[in-house]
Amino acid sequence: MTFILRTLSLISAFLMVVCFTMPIMMLGYGTSPIRDAIASVIIIAIAVLAMRCTKWLWRKRRFWTEIKSLSEVAAFGCLLLLLPVVTFLEQRTSGVVKGAIQIAFVLIAVSVYFFVQRYGRTKRASVVESSHGTSLPTIGASQKTVLPIGAGSQVAEHHNEMSISLDLYCKAYVNGNINYISLVKLISVILGGEIEMRSVHSSYFTADVFVNEHANMMADPDDFVEWPLYLEIEPDDENIDPRLYINSLASFISALRAIGLRVVAACHFEEELNALILNHKV
Repeated sequence: MTFILRTLSLISAFLMVVCFTMPIMMLGYGTSPIRDAIASVIIIAIAVLAMRCTKWLWRKRRFWTEIKSLSEVAAFGCLLLLLPVVTFLEQRTSGVVKGAIQIAFVLIAVSVYFFVQRYGRTKRASVVESSHGTSLPTIGASQKTVLPIGAGSQVAEHHNEMSISLDLYCKAYVNGNINYISLVKLISVILGGEIEMRSVHSSYFTADVFVNEHANMMADPDDFVEWPLYLEIEPDDENIDPRLYINSLASFISALRAIGLRVVAACHFEEELNALILNHKV
């Protein structure tokens, strides 16, 4: 899978270079300066999108685990899939029809971008709501755990009215160990009242906190304890020893409790992890 993604990343990088050079090659060969300017802006925007997709596809993390990267890769993939069709139609049309095809080409890709973003947020919201029910949801048969971190029973009571204002989503990718100290610092910043886009990087750990456009600051920083923080953890290596993963998770849970948070877990990860959850009374 890594080889395939890296290959796609190189292809995306090549297309990025092509898109950046196309506006230069168009100078002096167009039929209308205004039309050429609009086309150049669109092509440069596609080049920037290709550059971002190159980054998403090259890194170890899977691009489909984040709404932002998934939506951008989906939009760029849509452009590539539609390009042969658009080229075929352009050769057989002219004038207004040809311009309409080009506009539709761009609008379809933009629609795919916003559709994937909306679908991802809706799906994530449904997971949030289901994880506060009476039963814990099954995440799947893969080595993946989703941990809602909140202030206990009050989270379920206040979540429906609060989730519109603030939505925090944190992901950690581990390779046998979690640099949980970095995450504790990150959570401490959130509980202290500062909310912003940020990333914490270390040799074993990456955390991203996303705040939606409706995020509001609350008067009392202690109220942030009542907001759920969702942590998704998965090993970088599929062949990782589950015992290392579980020991890291145990250390992480202890670190969260050290700053006064109660951990509520919804998980599906073999018998060892279920035993861990029971032993920690999560």
